[in-house]
Amino acid sequence: MSSAAVLSLLRTDPVAAAGAYGFIVEYDTSAFPHYLGGRCTLSIKKANDNVYVIKASRGTGDYFFPYTHIGGSAGRCQVPDTVPNGTLVLTGGMNGCALQVNDYPGYKIFYHDANGTQLGTEGALGGTVDCRVTYKDYEGPMKMGQVMASATNPYSFQTLISAKVGGRWLVVHTGILRSVKNKYSTYTSTITPLLTSFAG
Repeated sequence: MSSAAVLSLLRTDPVAAAGAYGFIVEYDTSAFPHYLGGRCTLSIKKANDNVYVIKASRGTGDYFFPYTHIGGSAGRCQVPDTVPNGTLVLTGGMNGCALQVNDYPGYKIFYHDANGTQLGTEGALGGTVDCRVTYKDYEGPMKMGQVMASATNPYSFQTLISAKVGGRWLVVHTGILRSVKNKYSTYTSTITPLLTSFAG
């Protein structure tokens, strides 16, 4: 399957795409400084085997929100409720962070909560929490990333992608192992790639 076809499948059937392929999200750091994300244009290329790299650049069509290591904050982006089916909301890899989505009148805010602890320092965020996905949720009870790490493949992380399908947001994930020679492979930590869903 071509790279473009894989990205199209992720938009229309994210569960099937995340079950068949691994995804790595990269971004233009100059376009998304500090903690604020926003609208983006996506490009995709094959890394190796069944692993693809999706790069977010400033543009239109989809949304990206970054990780930040600055204390007391969390990467975020605001997504209108009116975005069409097929819209993707992406963030960088996670290996301890949490995804949280809060609902407000007319829009949602997607948060990349560093180490799953930074949102707690921000006080009341307002809105209603639509979902919160923690490390325990995406790594599963066996912590497969840690189990499968080895001397040749020491780095593990998860990519969480939110896709709007049929008027709902589906949150899927893929586990990625990176070798010391920067070769990528996938691993499975839960029964299904679908972590949760909530109304669009």
